[in-house]
Amino acid sequence: MKKYVVVMFALLILTPYFICTALFAKDVVVYTSVDQIFSEPILKTYEKKTGIKVKAVYDVEAAKTTGIVNRLIAEKKKTQM
Repeated sequence: MKKYVVVMFALLILTPYFICTALFAKDVVVYTSVDQIFSEPILKTYEKKTGIKVKAVYDVEAAKTTGIVNRLIAEKKKTQM
């Protein structure tokens, strides 16, 4: 049950982002702290429905959210639009 709640929460958070990027992009990078086993099926479904290639960047268990946040900060000046 807990895993289902996490996946649904991630989907709820990511959906508006996916909708916005779908209007402008042919591919998108998604940074996620949700375990790959749970987020990958959602991202694959998104790719199939929209035709937009998703490049997922997962964090590692040892660094969890801190690692992904540090990577986002490091890459903030490399945005691509």
